[in-house]
Amino acid sequence: TLNGKGPFKTLLDTGSIYVTLTPEAAQKLGISQPTLESVRVGAIEMRNVRATLNSPLIDLMREFGTEVLLGGSFLKEYKMTIDYLNKELILDPYGK
Repeated sequence: TLNGKGPFKTLLDTGSIYVTLTPEAAQKLGISQPTLESVRVGAIEMRNVRATLNSPLIDLMREFGTEVLLGGSFLKEYKMTIDYLNKELILDPYGK
């Protein structure tokens, strides 16, 4: 969820610096500034997450029906494991 709202159709983008939102997702959230109060994935929540509302990837996101790219501004705080067999993304906070 983003700012307590959602869910949003999301893709993991390990090459993106920021969480990226389509203009439609930003409108659903009622935001115009590039900082999210909170991003929650499962039981993990991060506050004050930098996002971008303007990206050359927006058209590609729309083609895939995706509203959010979960990028580095969220992922950088976690060791990430993709368990393909169980179709799970496991996020472990660094230093905790």
